[in-house]
Amino acid sequence: MIGRGKRPSPAGPDGLDGLFGRIDALADGAVLTAPQVAEIFGVRDRTVTAWARDGQLAGLFHSRRVGWRFTPADLRTFAKRHYHQAAPAAA
Repeated sequence: MIGRGKRPSPAGPDGLDGLFGRIDALADGAVLTAPQVAEIFGVRDRTVTAWARDGQLAGLFHSRRVGWRFTPADLRTFAKRHYHQAAPAAA
C-alpha cells in the first residue's frame, strides 16, 4: 500500500494513459533509475527504493554504486495496482 491509501494519478485528468505516456517518453525503451521513476510518480527517490525493497515495485538491484533499475513494464504494472484516477470535481 502506498502511504495512507491510493494516490490520485500524478498525470492529472489524463489518468493512467497520461502516466503511461510519461513512462514511455522518459524510458524510450531503456531501463530507468530510481530518480527517474521518482520524477514520473512525483515522489522522492527514497520512496521508490522503499517500494522496491518492500516488493511493491518490481526492479533489479545491481549494486550500491549502481542502485536500482526498473523497466517500463515494471512501472506500468505498479501503476495499475496502486494508482487510480482522481474523481471529477462536483459541479
